[in-house]
Amino acid sequence: MAKEKVLVIGLGEVGRPLFELLKESGKFEVYGFDIDENKMRDTGQSLETLPKTVDIMHVCIPCTGKEEFAKTVTNYAERFNPKLIIVNSTVAPGTTVEVHKRLNKTCLVAHSPVRGVHKSLEHMKWELKRWTKYIGGVNQE
Repeated sequence: MAKEKVLVIGLGEVGRPLFELLKESGKFEVYGFDIDENKMRDTGQSLETLPKTVDIMHVCIPCTGKEEFAKTVTNYAERFNPKLIIVNSTVAPGTTVEVHKRLNKTCLVAHSPVRGVHKSLEHMKWELKRWTKYIGGVNQE
């Protein structure tokens, strides 16, 4: 059976540790994307190695505003066609609903905020494993 393709958007303080934990698990085919190509290179990724479609897309980018964030996530979703989007970013109430609306309900959307202290890559990996991960879906699906 083929492994699910998982893409982590944003390889910063939250995305990089999440990328590494998913990769280390061996359960998924894991890809990472960042607008900073150096961060992609640091993880052995490049624009050329990214798949056209993924099963799950984790979003780990800063939220500067609900509308702008929803637009950015929608653009990534249109590019990679995920079945499920998990927003790990700290976002304002209603942001994941806005993403879901913009995608015309073509994929599932959930919010799973990250808890922990972002002081180093290794510490954040430990924090991600330490805390219970809460996930809130946009709808009953």
